[in-house]
Amino acid sequence: MTESARDAVLDRLEDATPASLGVDRADEAALVADLTVTETDDGFEISVDPTDTVELGADADPDTEVLAFTHDELGDIADETTAYSLIPGRVYLNLEGREPRGSVPEDEYDQLRTELKEALAEMEGPNGEPVADQVVTKEEAYRGDHDDIAPDLTVVPNHGFDLKSGFKGNKEPFVEYGARNGMHSFDNATLVIDDEDARISDADLYDITPTILDLMDIDYDRGDFDGSSLV
Repeated sequence: MTESARDAVLDRLEDATPASLGVDRADEAALVADLTVTETDDGFEISVDPTDTVELGADADPDTEVLAFTHDELGDIADETTAYSLIPGRVYLNLEGREPRGSVPEDEYDQLRTELKEALAEMEGPNGEPVADQVVTKEEAYRGDHDDIAPDLTVVPNHGFDLKSGFKGNKEPFVEYGARNGMHSFDNATLVIDDEDARISDADLYDITPTILDLMDIDYDRGDFDGSSLV
């Protein structure tokens, strides 16, 4: 590692927060407690001493010392919580019998979900523009063997809105956090395939995974996917 590269890495590590890494834009807690720089024959070696909020990944390569977040996740939700959201735009009711601290009785699920769907659809940005392009239920958006873990509601944002909601509260939703504030939209994600036999007519997002598996010559059960290979 050259000296200039070392300094660049040190600057990023010293200022590392969940917000700067794009994990949780509302969380500015420091991730690194101390850094040790050791000169080696090849340049420099940096050792990371994390804060109490993170730990070095147990399965990480010890030579790279990748930081892994520790979080109790659903166990952190308060008992009185009615609903919570996860990135990106996934909304769950805090349902009794499903969540660890469920507070919503099953017989109130449909009514509360309808009310929440209407409220999400009415959200407006700073200039009065609608935040949501669509708000869909789990039955409308998901099907398959694992639809039981699907979000109760999914918010599809309009252009200009990037839905990033984690476990940290944020009273100012329409502000920018961290160095990375951009996000691809549903319309500008692109897959480039250098294969003259590839078909592009009627292509669908569902086709991406089987296409990649075919390109990598990996066997798979076609019945496991809704889409089909483009090559």
